[in-house]
Amino acid sequence: MINSPRGFSTVWAVIKRFLDPVTVEKISILGKDYQSTLLSQIPKENLPKRFGGDCECPGGCEMSDAGPWQEEVWTRAETSWTEQSGTTMAESQVSLGVGERGVDGNGVERFEGSSVGV
Repeated sequence: MINSPRGFSTVWAVIKRFLDPVTVEKISILGKDYQSTLLSQIPKENLPKRFGGDCECPGGCEMSDAGPWQEEVWTRAETSWTEQSGTTMAESQVSLGVGERGVDGNGVERFEGSSVGV
């Protein structure tokens, strides 16, 4: 949380006592001097300008879907699995006897089973 009001730190001190320490370690409460902490974790070109970075996505960074997940190397993997086998990963798991496919009471197809690294 960035730019948090002063009173929130007091509330957070009480709340975090009820949370798992591992969870508390993942949460940072930052006041007005948050830019150096953000820039130590997020490259300046990826941080929106309003938070001290250089990013100005068309339509605003908050609504942008820009990111490495749009690169062909990441989008190709799902397509190539289906093209190679002619089935989806879930269908392959069912055929391997790993899971069970069915339709629930609402007519929605469901797959239940464990994940396999195929």
